[in-house]
Amino acid sequence: MATDTRTVEELKAAVVAGDTKITAADIEKARQTEEFVELQAQAATAQAHRDRVAALEADVEAFKAEYAELAGADLSELRDLYEDAVVVIAELHAKVKERVAEQREIEGRAGALTIRARDLGVSTGRGPLIDNSQGEWTRIAYVQKTSKALVPKRSSALCPTRVPGRPSTHCTPTSGSRTCARSTAPRTPRAPRANCSKRSSPGTTRNTVTAGWVW
Repeated sequence: MATDTRTVEELKAAVVAGDTKITAADIEKARQTEEFVELQAQAATAQAHRDRVAALEADVEAFKAEYAELAGADLSELRDLYEDAVVVIAELHAKVKERVAEQREIEGRAGALTIRARDLGVSTGRGPLIDNSQGEWTRIAYVQKTSKALVPKRSSALCPTRVPGRPSTHCTPTSGSRTCARSTAPRTPRAPRANCSKRSSPGTTRNTVTAGWVW
């Protein structure tokens, strides 16, 4: 005998339509079946949720382990490279700034000579007094702009605030600002590098930065 797979509502509708073969037991069995199927669906949903939670917890633990390793990594080499870069960029910016100032001064003189020649109705020679056809002067001005953006405005790793327990660069007051001084802690030998307190050229200011930036 085939199993009756009709739902409770379908069985009730059949009874109303005149089916006398359907019994109360048939309706109750259908109700229990439907309830059990619903429970199985809820159980599957709950298990899927538990599986996702377990997977998340495993991923979080793996992330914490990776983060702890990364956060605890030695950054001394990066700090040293950053310090070197700041010194070089600062010196580059100072030199380029001087060059741009000289260019602007001579451009002004060229403009004045061109106006004088035009007023006298004569020529200053073949072509303009300043030849920037290759864009070299424009590029130098661009280098000044970009290098300025790379020079720390407030402070830098050149002179970070001393962090307890960290044997790295420290600062000593110098006329309201701070200059860098290396600790005497042993370190891996490196190639010769610029000293943060050196003067890039006569007449330029000492490469100093304000304290407070910690790295």
